[in-house]
Amino acid sequence: MKLDPKTVADQVARLRFTNYYPRDSKEGEAFTNELADVLMFAKSEIIVLAVVNEWLWNHTEKPTLADIHALVKEHNARSKPVVYVDAIPQEWKDNATPITEAEREGLRKLEELIHTRAKSLKATTKDYLEAEQVLKGTGV
Repeated sequence: MKLDPKTVADQVARLRFTNYYPRDSKEGEAFTNELADVLMFAKSEIIVLAVVNEWLWNHTEKPTLADIHALVKEHNARSKPVVYVDAIPQEWKDNATPITEAEREGLRKLEELIHTRAKSLKATTKDYLEAEQVLKGTGV
């Protein structure tokens, strides 16, 4: 998804009010452009907003480019992929059949089973690691 440069510029403008932001027009303009370039790596405009909000909520001084890059990278990694309905081929839409209530219930039970097994596996792994520590302590 291509980001709207105006939206990115608006968010960068919010950062100008932080302490130590370059006030000199030439230096300030260059820094502003560099910040905008880093924010353009965000997967969405929502991520741009989240990054700037997070910075302003937690800091009073200007961010470095590395600070913003790290936040963008973190938010990008946490974001879920978005599938646009327009990207789905019409043939798939035409051949799609609605899910029945029985199928929905089966999927719910399957998800429940997966969560239960995952919890069980986590407990088993913890027990194993604890037993391993005990054995190491006894010299066996």
